[in-house]
Amino acid sequence: DFWLLLCLHCFTFAYYNNGYMGQKDSGWRLSTLELEWSDVELMFILMSCALCFAVHQAYCRYLYLGDLVWKTMDSIYDFAF
Repeated sequence: DFWLLLCLHCFTFAYYNNGYMGQKDSGWRLSTLELEWSDVELMFILMSCALCFAVHQAYCRYLYLGDLVWKTMDSIYDFAF
């Protein structure tokens, strides 16, 4: 999931910087000189959703890793004693 989002971000970044999405000073409101609060609000909402998704993924992996460690330690204890 992370790598897909990272590749999508890099592709969009390169696509925009090569001029395929229009010129930076044209009708697209993507340059920093034309930044409006509505754009900032939208970016904040999107980044909040992405952050929630990333935190959820990290926490699920943490729980899975903790379960694996617990099972491994239990198996080692059963084998030793």
